[in-house]
Amino acid sequence: MVAYEKEGHPYLLVANSARGLMKVDLENVASQAALTERVPDGGTKGLAFEKIESLEGVVQLAQIDNAHCLIVRELPSKELTMSAVAFP
Repeated sequence: MVAYEKEGHPYLLVANSARGLMKVDLENVASQAALTERVPDGGTKGLAFEKIESLEGVVQLAQIDNAHCLIVRELPSKELTMSAVAFP
């Protein structure tokens, strides 16, 4: 997970093996109701997120600066690649 700000809005970028790379908008995190029960059948609940389809296979990420992060991706061939990308 990497917290960052873009165009004055706070976000969290999350690499997740089940859902891929997700950009979570933290704008209303303080007013979000608590999740107290499991969400069944792979569903989602809580903060809205955007799945970043263009960056599939991300297994690790780290912040470089205020505008970029370093990502490690696993390709379909199982090779690992590392690159710097702008925050989405």
